[in-house]
Amino acid sequence: MNYRIIVSGLLVLFSVVWASNLNELVDYVVNPGPPGQLLYNVSKYFGFLGICVLLLQVIIGLASKFLKKSGGWHKKNAYLLLVLVFLHVLTFVSAVSVRSGSFAWEVVVPDMSNYYHTIISFGILSSVVVVVSMFTGKELVKRKAEHVAKMHIGLACLSMLALVHALSIGSETRSDMSIILFSVLILMMLLQAAFLMLRLVISIRVGVQIED
Repeated sequence: MNYRIIVSGLLVLFSVVWASNLNELVDYVVNPGPPGQLLYNVSKYFGFLGICVLLLQVIIGLASKFLKKSGGWHKKNAYLLLVLVFLHVLTFVSAVSVRSGSFAWEVVVPDMSNYYHTIISFGILSSVVVVVSMFTGKELVKRKAEHVAKMHIGLACLSMLALVHALSIGSETRSDMSIILFSVLILMMLLQAAFLMLRLVISIRVGVQIED
């Protein structure tokens, strides 16, 4: 199966789900409202795609444990995720800066002083985690070290802060269709994780029996 064809189809699906949350998509784009609102709307779109691709990345990563061919997909999808994260951050910071008339340091530097900025900080942290996890992933491919593998898995878990970020303040992420989409992706992720845990437990028990 071709990665580009499948992921392109999924991106179209994710875009349709995002657009279905809007009453009037054309009016939403043509008449965006206050200064910076168009950039803000675009940032929400990239953010929505980013969350979907992040969940997809974890799914592909788990699949690579028992499907060797998916390893190449994991690498390609990581670059796509990085681009979406960059575009989301760039357009969001630009939107807030345009609206305020100065560079929006308040959404760049982590701040836990209130609910909104705390959730924004979760987004900042998860963005950094995505970047760092790419480097640990490359290191894991080169060295196959156990501590690097554990770090990569830990970062993948920490990246789920992005989901908290999106569901807490993302207006398009809480619609019925979005919740269904996220639920399907999360269920696939959890089923794969459960399968791998079961396989690990069985292999450990079999190993113990052989030693006995």
